[in-house]
Amino acid sequence: MLAAMPATVWREWMGFFRLEPFGPVQDDLRVGILASLLHNAWFDGPKIQPHEVFPSIDEAEDPEDDPLVQQAMAKAFVLASGGKVE
Repeated sequence: MLAAMPATVWREWMGFFRLEPFGPVQDDLRVGILASLLHNAWFDGPKIQPHEVFPSIDEAEDPEDDPLVQQAMAKAFVLASGGKVE
């Protein structure tokens, strides 16, 4: 599939992934959020966080939380889609 895909389409998908991640890690995060929400709502005792349900999720080391990284990703997406950045 990658061999048949034009480079511009590939760059658009990569830019989209940076803005809206998808895949198994993102799915784990979604399920971890739901699991921690339900646990915290229905059980007494210590509250849990999504990364405690799925240890592979390490929120402390997410570079996408950095505003400069977000700005660079947005710029890359605009350039990859043929736009101009001033």
